Amino acid sequence: MIPPIEEILRDINELQALKGDGHYQLSTGRHSRRFLRSWVLVQKVTLIERISNLLAQSFWHDEINAVLSSSVMPCPIIAYGVARAFCTSGKSVRLVLPINEHNRLKIGSSDEILPGERVMIIHDIAVRGGVINQLEDLITGSRAHIAGVGMVFDVSGGEVQFPKDVKTVAIIKEGFGKEDSVNCTMCREGIPLENPYDELHPS
Repeated sequence: MIPPIEEILRDINELQALKGDGHYQLSTGRHSRRFLRSWVLVQKVTLIERISNLLAQSFWHDEINAVLSSSVMPCPIIAYGVARAFCTSGKSVRLVLPINEHNRLKIGSSDEILPGERVMIIHDIAVRGGVINQLEDLITGSRAHIAGVGMVFDVSGGEVQFPKDVKTVAIIKEGFGKEDSVNCTMCREGIPLENPYDELHPS
């Protein structure tokens, strides 16, 4: 039987979601030799199910009242899958999806995080932790508790500072995504810079 993480890596490779041996501009402004096209993960339903189930299993024995993610794909679908995995096991877990207003996340009028709730954060890939920090602020600003952080990829190399004593789980940990644009070794090597997000907005 293939271990779940190896199945996930196999599916990611089949989708050609993880690009390597290049020079990519990340959304954080940093440069990287590798890039995760996270938005293509939703093309394979069984992959999303594997990711969601594995993240849920990592928090199976923790008290979780709600699951929170950003509204950017594939995060909402993974978060839904995690919440569904909890609910099918008999737990009562809500899904909360904030809205993006002027590049800041906020809770919409039709949704809320209740004081005292234990909320799990779901994210696709952590590079510098900006989105995760905003999600943490939504939880603490609602006087709720951060029950944990579940990620598909953590490429921060330990740079992201998670709240003390908060359980964090990353299915895959890698060290790419740490080259700043000023001192980029790939720029000095003359490797052409690509913006992989152009795929989302073809001309």
